[in-house]
Amino acid sequence: MATTTTGEITLKLLIDSNTDKVVFAEAKKDFVDYLFGLLQVPVGSIMGNLLVNKMESAGSMSRLYKSVIDLESSYLLTNLSRDLLLCPEMSSSSTSIAIPPLLKSFVFSKKKSENDTRRDSYASPSTFGAAPSATSYSLANSSPFFGACSSAPSLFGSSVLSSTSTVASPSKQDGFVRGMTQYMVMDDLTVKPSSPISSITLLNTIGVKDFSCLVEKIVTINFNKGLELVKTSFVSKTVLSDVFVRNQPRRI
Repeated sequence: MATTTTGEITLKLLIDSNTDKVVFAEAKKDFVDYLFGLLQVPVGSIMGNLLVNKMESAGSMSRLYKSVIDLESSYLLTNLSRDLLLCPEMSSSSTSIAIPPLLKSFVFSKKKSENDTRRDSYASPSTFGAAPSATSYSLANSSPFFGACSSAPSLFGSSVLSSTSTVASPSKQDGFVRGMTQYMVMDDLTVKPSSPISSITLLNTIGVKDFSCLVEKIVTINFNKGLELVKTSFVSKTVLSDVFVRNQPRRI
């Protein structure tokens, strides 16, 4: 359950081999900070990332996002309106929080070019990863999914946040939860403090009697896998099982 220098997170899963279901995950601060931090990511940012990575949500939000892309500029009050919806920034209330490294790629900052105000300057499903000139905004962390980025993006109210930066500013709160505690993350992403007693209680509660059927699995969560977790959470209550064991989400 450690974060690598690239922001990837390793996670230990306890799996019931009889049902191919994750009983729970043993998690540390890095994964819990990532999950909690997702609650602050604008929906527009999530929809854009899903669209770019061909992981469109099964619901209607992705269609709504595409509507903003396709709508003629003449129907918008200003071209800034489209920018605000397609490239939403994190709220200023997040300025005191150091962003979990893996979460940095989920939110981007926009910076309008002086000469490009045309509708076709906005990214479409086929141009999100195009060259810098194809977009009228630039996105933080030089994201390979959104093209080149501003040299001074503003994300979570802070100054430059490079994808290689893993050291939090001394003046900022380091994430959301305490680092000396072990956590249990349920299959439905419920988070609880972990202890030997709580683990045994959980196994008894869900009816696991044959401990020999329990197997451990170490998984690595990178940007794409993290995005898959988000997508699956929209349609499933067995997120960890669907992403890491079954690879097939079960609808709510």
